[in-house]
Amino acid sequence: MNQVQALNLVKTEYCQQMNRMKFFRVTGRIISHDGQDFVWGTLDLEIDEFEGAKKITNLTTYPLAHHPGLEALSQELIARGRTYLALIQTPACREYKAASAVKESTLPNGKSKLHKLNVGTIYIPC
Repeated sequence: MNQVQALNLVKTEYCQQMNRMKFFRVTGRIISHDGQDFVWGTLDLEIDEFEGAKKITNLTTYPLAHHPGLEALSQELIARGRTYLALIQTPACREYKAASAVKESTLPNGKSKLHKLNVGTIYIPC
């Protein structure tokens, strides 16, 4: 999904992967739908270690208050939520097949590497 998401911050921590790559983990709560009810879910996001300074808006995740188009983004998120609510109020049996997704990461030598992630099949019952 290549859409902006908002989440409630739960915790942050500095971590290190097994290959010694350091990163900053942001854990947040998001509203999700399990097919029956709306539930709170968690989402872990990572900001890879970097040297020097970066604009906060160039990070993979940052506080909503720093978004340059905060008002427009808030309206977009609300509209998307309303659309989602309208869609789930009309039940439909659907099967969505998605073979894979791609995530890009930076290796210690500075090169980029693409990782293929299996997404699977999503079935929405009537």
